[in-house]
Amino acid sequence: MHRAMKTARDALAAAPAAPGSERVLKVFMAPEYFFCGADRPYRTDDVQRAIAMLQALAAGGEWGDWVFSFGTIVGTSTPTLNGAPGELYNFALIQEGGAAGAGPAGARVVARPINRKDFAACGATFDGTGIFSMRGLIWAADICQDAASSLPVRARQMPGEPQIQIQLFPSAGASIPPDGIFAAPDGFVFHVDGAGRGTALRQVGAPEPIAPRARVTIARENLSLSPASAVGIEPLDRLSPAGAGEIVIFDPHPLPPVTRVLGSRRTLSWQVCEAYRFAFDLIYDEEGRFSTILVAPCRSPTDMFHGNHYFLPLEFAAHDPHDQRVEIAMSVISGTADHEFAVWCKITLPGFQFDGPAIRFALDLDGPRPWTVW
Repeated sequence: MHRAMKTARDALAAAPAAPGSERVLKVFMAPEYFFCGADRPYRTDDVQRAIAMLQALAAGGEWGDWVFSFGTIVGTSTPTLNGAPGELYNFALIQEGGAAGAGPAGARVVARPINRKDFAACGATFDGTGIFSMRGLIWAADICQDAASSLPVRARQMPGEPQIQIQLFPSAGASIPPDGIFAAPDGFVFHVDGAGRGTALRQVGAPEPIAPRARVTIARENLSLSPASAVGIEPLDRLSPAGAGEIVIFDPHPLPPVTRVLGSRRTLSWQVCEAYRFAFDLIYDEEGRFSTILVAPCRSPTDMFHGNHYFLPLEFAAHDPHDQRVEIAMSVISGTADHEFAVWCKITLPGFQFDGPAIRFALDLDGPRPWTVW
């Protein structure tokens, strides 16, 4: 990774400076699963060590006008659970460069569970809560795409929130589907794929991707590994049998101004038992017509949903911190004459079960108030 960073920096330094280049923010991006063990995921302490080492690489003064998206790290917090493999997570670190960005304030870590059946697959119902502000800009980092079905892990943006200016889309064998683009009009989408689908920069609304300025091959020299390295010493040909990769460079482009998401939302909260609560957000467009619905499950005192908001339909199955089974299924179905839609729920929690319509709501925001089972 450090060699790729230096290759990018040196290639930019050698190129003729563009007008206004002293005010250009450089975005460095690596593909999904860049850090992925050959036969097992990294343990939590190894994930933390990798994140700390990547932050140290970016902390030098020469990186003050850079933002790094270091691909993803596949890890697990529990190698086994009752004799079975533990849950896998895909971690993405987005880090500001330079001393000013060092530490927690200059970093964002986005984590997503991974379907154990296939490292490259993840339930498309997980939303992209990796929306954040960095360097005065609005970013979205979406990871764990479902390459098999080409369904995106969709981002959550509520009415009134600032729209995304830069979207980061690391992948491992996936293309960007049309409904996987969340950036605002004239915003930018960076796509870096580590499984042969290439690198692309798109401006939302433009008919074609932006053409690269240059491609620079990363040198394949011997690597000096730290004695504390968890992976030990490996031949370079085994670490990167297809080559060390290349750096794709694009010309600077002006960013669009911040705009706000139009529309309205209505939030309904359902405390189903002492430990579990569901917050439903009914989203209406700028004309007051129903657009979509999201649900945010929450468990206390120890949350297991990572603050995620999920689009419906939702299929969720996991074990809680006490190893008790949790199953949640929700979908939007037809309602009644007064309430055109309903939310059907089948919920199995420790000490609580429910199967039936939980909410009925109208097509129009100014229609009858929603009916709830609670």
